Amino acid sequence: MDPSTKTGSKKPSIPIPSKRQRAISAALLLAMLLPALGQSAQAQSGLSPSALPQSAAPASAAGSIDITMLKAGRALFEQKRYDEALIAFGKFRDQRPNNLAIHFWLATTLAALKRDQEAIREYTSCLNLAASIGMDSSEMRSNMGNALLRVGYIKEPLFDFKRATIIDARCPPPYLALAAALIDAGNFDEALSALDAYQKSGGLDIAALFLHGLALAAKDQYAPARRDLTAFLRAANEQNLQKNSGATPPRLDQGLTSASFKYVTAGSTTSQAIELATRILNQLPPD
Repeated sequence: MDPSTKTGSKKPSIPIPSKRQRAISAALLLAMLLPALGQSAQAQSGLSPSALPQSAAPASAAGSIDITMLKAGRALFEQKRYDEALIAFGKFRDQRPNNLAIHFWLATTLAALKRDQEAIREYTSCLNLAASIGMDSSEMRSNMGNALLRVGYIKEPLFDFKRATIIDARCPPPYLALAAALIDAGNFDEALSALDAYQKSGGLDIAALFLHGLALAAKDQYAPARRDLTAFLRAANEQNLQKNSGATPPRLDQGLTSASFKYVTAGSTTSQAIELATRILNQLPPD
C-alpha cells in the first residue's frame, strides 16, 4: 500500500494467515512489546536466536549497545518524553535498519507526537519487513489503520483493520476501530456487524454503544438508536467521564478519533462524544 495515495481503485485481497504464521506473529509481538528483550523475549516466544530471522532475532552480546539504546528509548517513551525517545530510537535504527522492533517503536513515538505521516512511513517499513519473512501483526495493522484515519484516509484503514481482525479474531479493539472506519465510509450495516463481533470477542468499551447508536440513527432506526445513546450517556456518567468532571477526559478507543459521520468531528474525545450523543438524542424524531 502506498500511503501517499488516499484512494484505491482495486480492493486488495486479504489472505488468511496459516497457523505457523500466526505463531510467528505472536513471537514477533513478544519481541517488540515485552519490557525485557534478548533472553526474556526468547524465553517467551519459545524460539532460539538461530531459529529467528536476523531482523527479528534478539541481539547477541555484540549487539548489547543496540539493545541498551532500545531499552533507553522505551523508558523515555513510557515517561512520555517522546522527543528524547525518538532520538534514542533513531540511533538504534541507524545501526540496525532492518530491525522490526525499531520501526514499530519509531512509528508509535511519531504517532504520539502527532506526526502521523512519518508514523505511516515507519509502520509501512515495519509491515514490509514482516511480510518479507512471512509475518504479520494485528497490533501493527491496527496502529497503521488509526494513523491513516487521523490524516484523512477512508478506504485504506478498512483494509488494515480487517486484516487485524483476521490475524487475531479474538482481539476486540480492531473490531471497534473497524466499526468507526466503516461509519466514516458510510457502511452502516457492516459497522453494526463489526460491533457485534466486538461484543462477542469480549469488548467492553462504552464507545461501542456510541458507535452502535450512530449507525442505527443513520439507518433511521430511531428507537434502538435512542436506547444505545442513552445507555452510552448513562455509562459515561457512571464512569465520571463527563465534560465537566474537572479532569482531562480520556480518549475513547483510538479507532473513534476519526469517525466523521455527520454528527462526529475529527479528534473526538469522550467529552465531545457525550456532547454529540446528547445532540443526536435531541435531534431524533419521536418513535
